[in-house]
Amino acid sequence: MTLKKHLYFTIFFLSFSLFVSCSKKSENFDISIVAANFPCYDATRAILGDTPDTYSIRLKLLIKPGTEVHSYDPTPQDLIDIQNADLFVYIGGESDEWIEELLYANKNYDSQKNLALINFVNTLEEFNPEENEKDEKSHHEENDFEADEHIWTSPANEIIIVSEIFSRLKTIAEKKQLSSLIPVFEKNAADYISQINATAELLNQAINSHNHKFIVMADRFPFAYFADHYKLGYSAAFSGCSTAVETSFATIENLVKTVQEKKLSSVFYIELGNHKIADIIAEETGTKAYCLESIQNVTKDDFINGETWVSLMSRNAKTLKKGL
Repeated sequence: MTLKKHLYFTIFFLSFSLFVSCSKKSENFDISIVAANFPCYDATRAILGDTPDTYSIRLKLLIKPGTEVHSYDPTPQDLIDIQNADLFVYIGGESDEWIEELLYANKNYDSQKNLALINFVNTLEEFNPEENEKDEKSHHEENDFEADEHIWTSPANEIIIVSEIFSRLKTIAEKKQLSSLIPVFEKNAADYISQINATAELLNQAINSHNHKFIVMADRFPFAYFADHYKLGYSAAFSGCSTAVETSFATIENLVKTVQEKKLSSVFYIELGNHKIADIIAEETGTKAYCLESIQNVTKDDFINGETWVSLMSRNAKTLKKGL
């Protein structure tokens, strides 16, 4: 986190502390949950499912659909909702440092209400575009690298995410004497995990139907866990959390060379991104540019239409089948 942003959140939290001390809960829920981003929201939503009308359960998404996740700033109401929630689900990592800085600065906040999902998976190193490209290899957690935060792109990790959220919701239901909700949550979690496994197999079939096991992302690269899971090599214009929209001629030239040397038929970009670089490379190499859903956030239309990790990854399977 930059010093400027650190100071911003320190001042913001001090103001928030005064504000929230004078605020009261405007609504009461049997269970209240706040999810920081769409992957957290989607997994939680799947577990909650259609709960009986006799229960009042609230699930709030902080980072709204169609917005840039790396430039999100919380509002005072967001922080009040986090403060009052029974569970706050977030990914963790460098981009979420503001969360822990704000929450743990409040001595009255119950840290057991937090669920940082990155703590439950083996992290991989974030892609560095200066390394040019990566072949089929795994990266194990060490102390001297910057962990990639896009853990949900691996089906195996997504199952862990669903399991950990279910476990925490089960504990909350037990403590609140809402034990009749537990079988509902358990069934919903099991059903979603089954859908994830089926989608993972669709992706496996799509990828293995081609000889090429290499992708060029002419955009940010939030797919390290996905690539590791499916043993894909890759090259990209930016790291997964980069805020850059312009790249150097040398980077474009290198990506063009990679496409040509590996005889690839396509290049990719991510949702809500600027696909100008992908279009340039596609035109230069006579290939096509396709969108791969990173699921870090979704468009407003996809959110309204109820798209999920499963439906968006199924979309990726179709894209990879024609694009690899």
